[in-house]
Amino acid sequence: MAAIRNGEVTEGSSGADGKPADMHLRLPEGMTWPIATNNVLFVRKFYAPLLEKVLRFCKAAMPGELSSTQRQIVTGQPGIGKSVWM
Repeated sequence: MAAIRNGEVTEGSSGADGKPADMHLRLPEGMTWPIATNNVLFVRKFYAPLLEKVLRFCKAAMPGELSSTQRQIVTGQPGIGKSVWM
């Protein structure tokens, strides 16, 4: 969360030919995403709208300010990567 708030996460894309691309998010060296084993997180293009909403929410929420009405739940089929990219 601190890396997101501090603007330390860099974005890259893996698409070509002007088509919508999957993207990746990279944390600074030495940091890893929860549950992941490295600092790069792959985000499929169809997750982009949800990712933007969640990142806006994370940037707006400061530590200690979350109430039960400010929380978000992401659901989906097992194995689609919810735990890793969230």
